[in-house]
Amino acid sequence: STTIALANIYESANQPEKGIVYLEQAVEKLKTVEKPSHLIDIYTTLASMNAAAENFQDAYDYKILQASLQDSVTSENMKRNIAEIEIEFETEKKERKILEQKLELEKQTQQKTQIRNGLIALSLIAILVFIFFRYRLRSQKTIAEQTLSIQAQKITELQQKNKLLALNSMIEGQEAERLRIAKDLHDSLGGLLSTVKAHFTTIQNEIQQIEDFNLTEKTNKLIDEAVVEVRRISHNMMPQALSISGLQGAIEDLGLQLQQEGYQTNIEFINVPDTLDPTKEVMLYRLLQELLNNIRKHAHATEITLQLIGHENELTVLVEDNGQGFNYEDELSKDGIGLSSVNSRVQFLDGTIDWDTELGRGTAISVCVPL
Repeated sequence: STTIALANIYESANQPEKGIVYLEQAVEKLKTVEKPSHLIDIYTTLASMNAAAENFQDAYDYKILQASLQDSVTSENMKRNIAEIEIEFETEKKERKILEQKLELEKQTQQKTQIRNGLIALSLIAILVFIFFRYRLRSQKTIAEQTLSIQAQKITELQQKNKLLALNSMIEGQEAERLRIAKDLHDSLGGLLSTVKAHFTTIQNEIQQIEDFNLTEKTNKLIDEAVVEVRRISHNMMPQALSISGLQGAIEDLGLQLQQEGYQTNIEFINVPDTLDPTKEVMLYRLLQELLNNIRKHAHATEITLQLIGHENELTVLVEDNGQGFNYEDELSKDGIGLSSVNSRVQFLDGTIDWDTELGRGTAISVCVPL
């Protein structure tokens, strides 16, 4: 640039030849340092100064050099710019590719996340559906079991009711038959025996010879025994005390029979209603008859206690003896002493029964019957 300034000074002083010398020296130096932009300026100045010095050929040559170098520089600049653009484009392309890859990766990650979340949601739904159907199946199974249980219970209740109805019909039939037989024994056979005895007494008075055979006393005794036996059977089948004085009177009558048979008997009534349902009175009386007959046959007892205790809504019957006792389960399985019959009578009364017994210590029986 200093050389160009000196050349310009010489050109201004109308001494272009000296300026050309400086510029040509500068060209040689600049060729070694490869500064084309400075060479272009110097070539331009040399072309101008040679034209001023009327060295037109040199001016033209420098103009050509300037144009050629300018084209070369422009071409290099264009190449450089193109290279920079290409680099920038490639960089942008790489960045775009990286961005696309990143977006694709994010998309894949998002898809994987969505798939994972979908699978989790489906799994949760499947689990919930499984739990729901399992719960529903269990509920249906429980309902079915409950329904079956209720149906079985109803069937059992119907069977029990049928048994009770059958037992009721049987017992009512038995009681009606007992009443009929007792009435027939009392009215027909009892009257007939009384008539026979009266006739026999008349014959006895008229025919003295019969006494010689000692038959009158024996026959009279047999007739008296027959009358007593008929009364006893009639009384057992339909006790007069039960119809006249109710359950308490009939039980007291049973106690007198036990005492006559040699048993030490204790009978106690506590808050017992004066009157009960006739059917219950008969059933309770038959129940006590059966229990006392069992004591007579199997217990080998000497003492018997009977207690009737009335409560607000139920009646408790206690029967105790000092006999030999028994094993309840064994006797129930073989029913040798009529336990099933006793239990059936209690069931007919809608009551409960408790057997407290064991071998060697007697028996205590507690029956509770609703009033």
